[in-house]
Amino acid sequence: MHRDLQQRHRSSTLRFWAVDGTCKKVETTDIVIFYGGAYVVKGRLELQDTPPIIQYEESEPEDDSSLVAYLPISSEELTMIDPEDRFVVNDAERISLSGLDTSLMLLAEIFLLYRGASNIDHPHILLWDHSLSSVLANATPNIRKLRFAGTEIAGERIWYPDLLVGYSKPWNSELGVPSKKSHRLWERAIAKIFESPNYTLNIRDFSIDVGLSQPVVETQIRLIWECNKYGKKFEGKNPDDALVKKEGNILTLNPQYLHSSDKIRRMYEFFCNRFFVYKDPSVLLYDRVDETNNRRERFLSTDEISFLLAIGLRLTFENCWRNGVMLIGVVKDSASTYFTNHYLGVLKHKGVFNFTPRRIPTTDRLTFERIPFIDDSLRGPWASTEFDAVFMTLRMRKEWEADEPTLQGVRGDVLIQPNLIMRTLVQFHLVRDPPMEPSMGHVIFVDRLVHPNNIPPRIHIISGDRDLGTVEPFWFRDASVRNREQEYIIYLLSVLTRNVFPEVIGYPDPLHHADRGAKSVLKMVEPMLYSSERLNRANPLHRTLRQLRGGG
Repeated sequence: MHRDLQQRHRSSTLRFWAVDGTCKKVETTDIVIFYGGAYVVKGRLELQDTPPIIQYEESEPEDDSSLVAYLPISSEELTMIDPEDRFVVNDAERISLSGLDTSLMLLAEIFLLYRGASNIDHPHILLWDHSLSSVLANATPNIRKLRFAGTEIAGERIWYPDLLVGYSKPWNSELGVPSKKSHRLWERAIAKIFESPNYTLNIRDFSIDVGLSQPVVETQIRLIWECNKYGKKFEGKNPDDALVKKEGNILTLNPQYLHSSDKIRRMYEFFCNRFFVYKDPSVLLYDRVDETNNRRERFLSTDEISFLLAIGLRLTFENCWRNGVMLIGVVKDSASTYFTNHYLGVLKHKGVFNFTPRRIPTTDRLTFERIPFIDDSLRGPWASTEFDAVFMTLRMRKEWEADEPTLQGVRGDVLIQPNLIMRTLVQFHLVRDPPMEPSMGHVIFVDRLVHPNNIPPRIHIISGDRDLGTVEPFWFRDASVRNREQEYIIYLLSVLTRNVFPEVIGYPDPLHHADRGAKSVLKMVEPMLYSSERLNRANPLHRTLRQLRGGG
């Protein structure tokens, strides 16, 4: 295995980065203070030795990705839930719902991953203390509600079609990404247009490609020719400043959006550099010019920060493909049932697996932590077969009035991008010493980015469905199917899991070091955050009645 890894990365020393973050918010009557930051631990694995020797490197000043922002309380800017959907009672609830502190933390972490994957001297392994698929699924802003259109950023004017192009990534024809799923089918249409030598797309041929009727396809992708540069939709029309020109069945890219991908990348770098390199929170306030040429200052909304998260993750994926970086997400304490409920349930429905359903523990983690008591032959590390991250959202669901469950996504048709991320459950520490009970660590989720140079087999789940489209996720039936990528990942993580910290047995050491580093930085920053409201404490009117009564 050492020889294979050395040949793959063309080095006998593998560099790794482990990234984790932390956040904090301090509330006052008219000002809310947000802190979001990320911490990176760098090191090397020497493959000449068996087992490999781990060496850590000192952090550098440019590794700091943190931001403190002081924002006035504004229900319009801070509330991420539509008032029609949720009545917000008070300022404290509004601040809590905003999630801006968590968003800034994730943005800082993803920016570190992006910098690592794009550096000339990039690491070979990127470890992140988050689920790749969960962040990808949650960073899903409504593109039409973004107010970036008409905004001048870094000397360039951003338009709605630019946002569509940036959000449609990552593109990879070998993996089939974007996929043929019905939800957001316009992403695949945009990718096909940019991959075409003459930047055109025949809707009839595209309909055959995705296995849907042409009217259904046109309904799914019509926003790319019906929306103008501000995102305003003109039903049945094709504005001159739309992303594409429609002539019959032929869509042709509007030349002014030929470099939209690079424009969105520069926009992302501009915001993150201002946030985390120059420590300039004023970038949260930007100028927007609307269709009537009125200029207005606005705060970045949570939707817009979510868009930056999505763009950063997509750019990181493409840089990892380009530079051969192994991107790994590790999740602890998960309460999900994606494997036992979604994955096994769907494949049983398709007739791939045949078993009798029984009552099992309520989560995947608890179920897998019972298995060593059933199978005495298991030794650590051991893992489940890998499954496609699309099974986070693809599941069998029985409606109240239905006789049988049906195949559905979230809210019916929403699916995370398949053929992009593989997931597995792993237990790194399992030692048997009869007659004592096994010594075990927790089972954790491990995500990995699929690389085009090693594409897993696919399984057909559904095709030509109006709601779901065509879904053919990656899969491995069982342990009899060799999965070299999973073997590499589990081996490298098991080497990095040295079990020297009793509180995190069975968890990779670099991520624990990153967690401790991030929390240590927060301990230094926290007194400064609270000290910034001392002037407000001198004026009782700046504090709520509850705070005055409670002495807080």
